[in-house]
Amino acid sequence: MPIYEDSFPPAERNPLSRFRSGELEFWLALDDTDEVTGFCAVGHLPGFACLQYLAVSRPLRDRGIGAGLLERLGTDLGGAGRRAIALEIEDPGCAEDPPSAQRRRRFYEGWGALPLTGLDGYHIPDRAEPEQSVPMLLLWRPGTAGAAQPTGDRLRTVIRQLYAFEYAEFAPADHLHRVLAGVTD
Repeated sequence: MPIYEDSFPPAERNPLSRFRSGELEFWLALDDTDEVTGFCAVGHLPGFACLQYLAVSRPLRDRGIGAGLLERLGTDLGGAGRRAIALEIEDPGCAEDPPSAQRRRRFYEGWGALPLTGLDGYHIPDRAEPEQSVPMLLLWRPGTAGAAQPTGDRLRTVIRQLYAFEYAEFAPADHLHRVLAGVTD
């Protein structure tokens, strides 16, 4: 999957077997010859969806393909009764390429996904080196305009659901505890 490998560092890549397992739903962007130009992968959790991946072929970026996928995703999931969409992005303050990470953050914020307030020091276990962690921002796009972000116990539930869905199989034993410690009430 060249778009996938070109778009995400090893620390953030799921094993390809996860894509085959049916745990993720995919939306594809195709060109006029039915070549894949971009994709997004979504996991469905109780009460919200998790946008795991959004990627566009490098030569075709900045042409509206990713924005089109997000628009379709928001419309389709909103119609399916989802209250929100969660996603993780690199923390621009800790990224290897801060300008790209900041551009990515602005892209998702333009779609309505904002970093969760009340959560400090969010990180994920590194998929290539599980004992390491990757500083991230957890973004939340409400399913309806003006809906509040989850806070306190609801935010802890969201984090537990994401952990069980995405990281429980390989994360260090104390990972979830350390992330939950960053929830401020």
